[in-house]
Amino acid sequence: MASQSDNKVNFDDKYDIELRNRQLLFKSYLSRYVDKGFVPILAKVYGKESEAGFLVKEYAELKNLLVKSEERKTKADIHLPEYNGQNRCVLDIIDYLNAHLAGEVSGAVLHGSLGSGEEVNYSDFDAVVVLDERSLSSVVNIKRVSQKLRRAKKYMYAHDPLQHHGWFILTQLDLGYYSDAYLPHVIYEHACSLFPVEYTLHLAVRDSYAENIDAFRSLNQSLKKKTKNKNIPRNLYSLKLLLSQFMLLPSLYYQAKNNLGVWKAESFSLVEKDFTKRQWTCMNEVSEIRKNWSYFYEKPLRYASSKLGNLKFFKYIVHSLPVPDHIEHSLSKDLIGEIYQLCTLMENKLNEHVSDYSSS
Repeated sequence: MASQSDNKVNFDDKYDIELRNRQLLFKSYLSRYVDKGFVPILAKVYGKESEAGFLVKEYAELKNLLVKSEERKTKADIHLPEYNGQNRCVLDIIDYLNAHLAGEVSGAVLHGSLGSGEEVNYSDFDAVVVLDERSLSSVVNIKRVSQKLRRAKKYMYAHDPLQHHGWFILTQLDLGYYSDAYLPHVIYEHACSLFPVEYTLHLAVRDSYAENIDAFRSLNQSLKKKTKNKNIPRNLYSLKLLLSQFMLLPSLYYQAKNNLGVWKAESFSLVEKDFTKRQWTCMNEVSEIRKNWSYFYEKPLRYASSKLGNLKFFKYIVHSLPVPDHIEHSLSKDLIGEIYQLCTLMENKLNEHVSDYSSS
């Protein structure tokens, strides 16, 4: 196995630096466009009607940069089996993809606990869609496929009304210049195919050490900001977002520290070793809340999400839901404070590790 120092990349090639930076920015713009139908910063610069045009042009230029790149990459071919579960919302989205997006997306992947067959009440809908080259070849095409993917989100909300993200987006360029900082490719070993019936991801994985650190720091800072004053979230949506982000932090910490992707479920035991039992207690308490997650208005909300055409109105309702008593009893200002303290400890330990690594 290569050592950490072996995995360090020397960016002597200007094309690699430009490609990497522009890929990250393009991905954020494209994901926002597919999810929301607009990107405020692009609309401000180019005008709302020209956002899609910018994305099409930028994608073509990125492909040219990739041809010139000589950065070292590792091949990974991952076969994804057919989904064999009985979740109605998953089956509905499979039907939707086959009926409306065949020929416009190359594949769609279900990951997370739904994809691994470990579904619990807390599980949200984690799905990756790989856009076909034609979808990014013209303004008409990118608008059309984005609209169709947004419509499919109603099945995600029908599964989890508190869903806090839409599709994860990959392009053909991403497959050939894959960053584990976005989604570590190890997750696909625990995933399955939504479309087509069976699917193989052909990845060329590049180094993403600096981006792994940035990803951890970004999420960690967000969590510290939310928990610094020990404020308990006032609504159920905000609470689930906070808990989900906190439970994601160990995998980002491990990945940033070791420059190696990890399956989220395995990250807890691997990272726990870096902390005392007392320091780690809050993570166990949050995991227990996840294990016992339920709320009495869940079924009506799931039904409403599948019937309401206006997702904005549905989200307004969801964001107003109070935290149920049985969940609120598991929360305290002390717990929120302990979450803040663990975030700070993780940050300090990673900073020490990065400092030692940089000087070695």
